[in-house]
Amino acid sequence: MAEERAAARSRTPWRRLLPLASGGEERLTKREREILGCLAQGLATAAIADRLSISRTTVRNHTQRILTKLGVHTRLAAVVAGFTTGVIAVPAVASEPRPTADADAFASLK
Repeated sequence: MAEERAAARSRTPWRRLLPLASGGEERLTKREREILGCLAQGLATAAIADRLSISRTTVRNHTQRILTKLGVHTRLAAVVAGFTTGVIAVPAVASEPRPTADADAFASLK
């Protein structure tokens, strides 16, 4: 019995996404989807307000409605829920290789 409870607790964070199955993501308005996309890009409230030409208060109100509709409590959880359900698209990974550190530059530090 204790093992079952421990296993259930380890799954608890993902259970928070269950309200999405009831269509929470379908109730998001176009503007709420835009704001969710901005949140996924890591933009702060002020940056979202500037980008969408709306007030910071409006961004906060939309964000609260997004959290409520998706049944989550944080912006991060909303972004995860958006990616999980396909409300927002996962960004394409750049095909360019990442720059590597120059070994000679580190050698001069020794």
